[in-house]
Amino acid sequence: MLVSTEAKPRSTYADPMRLYDRPAWRDVWCIVGLILTVPDLIVALLVVLRADFAWGLAGSALGGWWFLLGRTIGLFLVGSLVPVLIRRSIRRGKLSVKPVRTEPGFYADPIRKNSQRYWDGTQWTAELRQPYKRETGRMIFLCSIFFAISLLLSLGFSMRTLAGERVAQAYSEAGTALTVLDEGLQAAAAGGTVPTSLVEAAQQLPAVARDLESAVQAYPRRDGDATTIEEVPVVQYEGYVTGYAALAAAAASAAGTWSACPGQGAACSGPELAAAVSRLSALVADEQALAASIAERQAARE
Repeated sequence: MLVSTEAKPRSTYADPMRLYDRPAWRDVWCIVGLILTVPDLIVALLVVLRADFAWGLAGSALGGWWFLLGRTIGLFLVGSLVPVLIRRSIRRGKLSVKPVRTEPGFYADPIRKNSQRYWDGTQWTAELRQPYKRETGRMIFLCSIFFAISLLLSLGFSMRTLAGERVAQAYSEAGTALTVLDEGLQAAAAGGTVPTSLVEAAQQLPAVARDLESAVQAYPRRDGDATTIEEVPVVQYEGYVTGYAALAAAAASAAGTWSACPGQGAACSGPELAAAVSRLSALVADEQALAASIAERQAARE
């Protein structure tokens, strides 16, 4: 509908969003995209601090540092450039529609309702009859909602993954310590004496057991649901921890006896050694069962 074909009145307003003549990086949505990447950076920092600056452990909890970088860039693109390009395309499409009459003048704005835009005879211009009002409050509210959701979800997932990685790492270290102890015991059984390496391995076992127990206990539980770590029930790890702690206590006690023996001789290869070998054999069987369970469940998941 034609409103006027006379000279343009002075009481007009500029449309700052007309055809997006400004570079995309100056658009407000680019700022929104940057804001949406902040939760990822906060989560990464908290995970690094929680992991005591163990970069490998933190990286595993975050899915890998390259994955984090790709995710952050992806959030920026999805939250900024994509909306800018979509809005530009829609706006250009609407501004390509000519008014009913082609004489210069103010006509119903093809973009905004209840507004009038000036047609110069060949194209729409940036002059409006009503000022453009940015919905700053609405945008801040939406950004806050997206920010909070992204932060909470990322933080919860990453911290849970970090706890799982701690359990996996402690479990691996426990298996390594167990192998060293096993080799020492086999050497002691074959040679009839207690080597120094066996005493050292037995003395270190309680610390390894405590680390494993701490990692399993710190893993977050879900009320009402069966808690698993990589599809393996936590109760299996808890059972393993119990057996490992019993072996560690026995090994430490035996190590105390062995260290007091003069020359680590044959007198140290009596009942203590036999008891340690027996406990070790039982724990090795438990570990093999847990390892088989982990492998089976992971294979089924893949």
